[in-house]
Amino acid sequence: MLGNTPLARHSAKSNLSRPTPSRRHESTNQVTPLFLRHSGSLPPLAQLFSSPRPGGRQGADIHLQDEQHAHKIDEKHKDDPTLITTLQQTTLPHSSSPASFALAMAHTPSTPTHNNNGLSDIFGAMSQATPNFFFSSPQLGGANGDFSGIDPRAPLQSDGLFTLSPNAVLTVQAYGNKLGLTAEQKDDIVTAMRETEIVRFGKLLSWLMAVSNKVDEINVAQADFQPSEKLKKNLKKVAVPLLLSPLLAQYKGNGPRNILLSYLKTNRFDLPPNIEHDPIDYDKVKCEASEALTQVRGSIKKAIAASVGYNRETGTLSPPANRQTIFDLARSVIKETNCVITVELCARLALIRGVYMEKWQQNCPGLWNLVDERLASIHEHAKGDATMLTRAFRHLLAVDRKTHGSANTYQIPDVAAATIQTQFDSLIDAAAVNAASTVQGDGVELEGEERRG
Repeated sequence: MLGNTPLARHSAKSNLSRPTPSRRHESTNQVTPLFLRHSGSLPPLAQLFSSPRPGGRQGADIHLQDEQHAHKIDEKHKDDPTLITTLQQTTLPHSSSPASFALAMAHTPSTPTHNNNGLSDIFGAMSQATPNFFFSSPQLGGANGDFSGIDPRAPLQSDGLFTLSPNAVLTVQAYGNKLGLTAEQKDDIVTAMRETEIVRFGKLLSWLMAVSNKVDEINVAQADFQPSEKLKKNLKKVAVPLLLSPLLAQYKGNGPRNILLSYLKTNRFDLPPNIEHDPIDYDKVKCEASEALTQVRGSIKKAIAASVGYNRETGTLSPPANRQTIFDLARSVIKETNCVITVELCARLALIRGVYMEKWQQNCPGLWNLVDERLASIHEHAKGDATMLTRAFRHLLAVDRKTHGSANTYQIPDVAAATIQTQFDSLIDAAAVNAASTVQGDGVELEGEERRG
């Protein structure tokens, strides 16, 4: 509209002499910012200030200051690509200044804000700390424990209880089924899980006290211990392999009884738990063990007397050829037991029958004391030599086979001992080692059958 008038020419001259932001920017020496070295597809930081600024000298100065500060930021943070990329994507208002950039840099997130096909949100969620609720338990979840139990932020239900995840309820119910809990018990557990911590604690104490009361009632109602018939029969049954063990050094005294009690520690039959810690009840077990040994010794003596045809009324014996062989005698002694006939077992019976034959006229009173004396003499002469002991018992067996029955009509099988026999052999060895390491007095108080002789 002004055309070529003096006013128009004056206005054009003024505009040429005033440096505008764009022309000032074009005249600035361009240096490729380090931003482009990290992300070539993004514009340099200086272009963030290419939007219009306030006109006049003030706008040009602001633009120049912002551009210089951008290069300072670029140089300072050239080793942080993530921070630089974030600043490039940040759209600042027209009034942005170096202080605004410093504030933006202090609050820069650790991950880029661009979408990246939705992975940014996923990665952000993965980096967040998982809430640790006071009743969350990985043991109650599914295969990976992937449920959060009670969520304190969830509103209470109409019944005033918290909400549980389905995985928690199903897992607890399945575990209750495994333990054989009733439906009511499983419901009580689930209800307790939904309650507050203080209520659960109070219920737990109540349940513990209720269990304690039940235990007290059971203890009060429990009758005094009395050895059962089953225990008595089992004691007699296992006393046979003990008394026929080739390692047993004595038949009287507390030694055989203590070995039998040691056997009961691992083979308890129907003994109550921890009865060893109740002196009154355990004394009853000791008496039954002593009685079982007495009865088995009596049955062995009767079997030996019958094997030689002893007749109390006439005071006579059967002819040697009509007497039982050592094998037949062993078979009659171990019947209804788990023992097997071995050469060692027959040799031990040959020792006992040989001692009996020395005083058969009176049915050998005090047989077992005499057997203990004979055993002591043999061991004393052997002086711990196992070979000499073997020779002594081999001799006793050979004499018995010549004296009783026909020596040519049977053969003792060479077989291994049964498990129960080897168990008692081990217990006898352990007792011998323990006795050798313990200083004992000469006087030993005898109990039960030991007093009866």
